[in-house]
Amino acid sequence: MSRSVGSTCIVCPSGDLSFGDPVLHRLLDLCVFARKEQVSVILGVELKRWAREPRLATAVLGTLARHGRSSIANHVLASMLENKVETNVFHFNTAIAACARGGQWQSVTDLLSIMPRLLVRSDEISYSAAISACEKGGQWQRALSVLSRMQQMRVRPNEISYSAAISACEKGGEWQLALMFLNAMPEIRLSPNIISFNAGVSALGRGSQWQQAISMVSTLLSFKRLAPNAITGSAAISACEKAGQWQPALILLSAMRSAPMEPCPT
Repeated sequence: MSRSVGSTCIVCPSGDLSFGDPVLHRLLDLCVFARKEQVSVILGVELKRWAREPRLATAVLGTLARHGRSSIANHVLASMLENKVETNVFHFNTAIAACARGGQWQSVTDLLSIMPRLLVRSDEISYSAAISACEKGGQWQRALSVLSRMQQMRVRPNEISYSAAISACEKGGEWQLALMFLNAMPEIRLSPNIISFNAGVSALGRGSQWQQAISMVSTLLSFKRLAPNAITGSAAISACEKAGQWQPALILLSAMRSAPMEPCPT
């Protein structure tokens, strides 16, 4: 079963009761540039129902997030706050995820700053999504600031938050910081994953550190727990190419061809 929302066809998953909600249909039909006042009108008395059953709000926010309606999700949460509808970490995390998916890093950091004032405690999901949003927006300094705040609030970082921070450093051309965070992961009992390594290799390439990039790939090839993928090899070969080191690039390419490879994430 599918329905048209604007120019986008949305497939309604079987068993998703939220798609039977007329309020949700009207929210999905809104233009992406809809104003908060339009959202408030649609919600109307529904907010009283949500006050009794908070899970309904979570379902609506979740559906909006899945379909990339970040601004609408943000307006929904704002209306809930204005009407003193109880909000919890699940509501905020869902709205944060929606904004992060939409690349709205400013909205994400605003939501994160609101949470303590409402006595809603942020968790690793909140912070990881915020770091990822800043990384996607090219805001590497803000990404590291969020990671620092996460640690100050004694919320334990996870592989996702650190990988996003490393990737943010890579995009900002801060290869030394990227390497520092990658090396720090085992110290706090986090196991670097292939995303962390790929971001580290890419950062070294951007910083013209082709020898370190090759060394990192060689280390990865010797791991039994992790296998490189095409992104790993491409990043290291690109580092060699930028430095005019074609012979090491060919040797690495040969080594990669004979090594077990993981498929790239889609």
